Amino acid sequence: RSIIMLGIFGFFNTPLFLFSTIIVSIALKSFILGILIPQTFRSPNTQRSCLLLIMVLAGSMLGELSWGIKLVRSLFFPQIPYTVSVFCIRIAWAFLIIKYQTLALFVKSLVEKKLRLPTVVKLVLITSVSICSYYLMIALFDSTLTDEVERNFAFSNSSSILNDYIEFTMMKYTIYYILFLLILPSIYIVFKKIRSKSWPKILDHQMRTILKYLLLPYFFAELLIALHTKFSTIKPYTYAIVGFSALLLTYIVYYSIRYIMGLRFLNFTNHVESRHTFDFVDDFKIILEQLSFATSIPQLIQITNSFFKQA
Repeated sequence: RSIIMLGIFGFFNTPLFLFSTIIVSIALKSFILGILIPQTFRSPNTQRSCLLLIMVLAGSMLGELSWGIKLVRSLFFPQIPYTVSVFCIRIAWAFLIIKYQTLALFVKSLVEKKLRLPTVVKLVLITSVSICSYYLMIALFDSTLTDEVERNFAFSNSSSILNDYIEFTMMKYTIYYILFLLILPSIYIVFKKIRSKSWPKILDHQMRTILKYLLLPYFFAELLIALHTKFSTIKPYTYAIVGFSALLLTYIVYYSIRYIMGLRFLNFTNHVESRHTFDFVDDFKIILEQLSFATSIPQLIQITNSFFKQA
C-alpha cells in the first residue's frame, strides 16, 4: 500500500501533472470569467464583489501562465529564449500582488455591508501599487539578470549579497509583505467577525467553511510555495503544492460566487425563472383546510413541508 501511495504522490509531483493542472485551472477560471464579467454589469448589488473576484482570477491566471511557460520550455521547447521566462516571472510577481490585494479586499467586503477603506488600508493599497509598478517596470525595461546562468548564480548568492541583487531582495520582502500586511489581517477580520456573532447564522456557517477548509489551506499552500527556495525539504514537493493551490483558488472563487454572493451564474439567464406564482393568502387557506383533515403527526409534517417549500 505504501508503494502505491508513493507512486500516486510521485505522479502528482511531476512537471507533466502540474502542466495538465495549470491547463485545467486556466480553462476553469476562463469559464468563470466569461460568466462573471457580464454579471458585473447586470447586477449592481454585487458589482463591487464581482470586480474584485475578476482581478483575483486575472492575477491568479497570470501567475499560472508563467509556470506554464516555464514548464513548456523545460518539457517541450527548450529553444524558447530564457528572457521570455524572466519576463513572465516578473509579470507574475506583479500580478501576485494584485491577486492578494484584491483577495484581501474581497474577504473584507464579505464581512462588511459597506466596504470601508481606513487610512491604514489606503496606505497598504498605495504600497501594493508601488510594488506592482516596480515589477512591471523591470519586466518591460530592465535587461539585467535575463541570462539563465547569470540569474541562477545571482539567485544562489542573493542571500549573502542582498544589496547587489535588488530584484531578489524585493521578492524576499514581497513575501513578508503579502503574509503580514495582506493575508494575516484578512484572516483576523474574519475571525473577529465570527466571534462577534453579529451576522446571520447562514453567513456565519459559510464564512467558517470558507476560512477553515478553503482560505487557510490555500494560504498555507501559497506560503510553502513562497518558501520552497529557502527550505530544501519543501522544494521536492513544489509541483504538487502549486497544482493543489491553483485548483483550490478556483474552487474558492466558485464557492464564494455560488454560496456566499448567491449568484445563479450557471443559469445563463438575466433572472431566475419561476413557473409558479405563490399567493400566501389563497395557499394558506388551502393549507388550513388540509390541516383540518390531518389525523397523524406525519401528515402534519408533510403538509407543513409542502407549504414552506412552495413559499
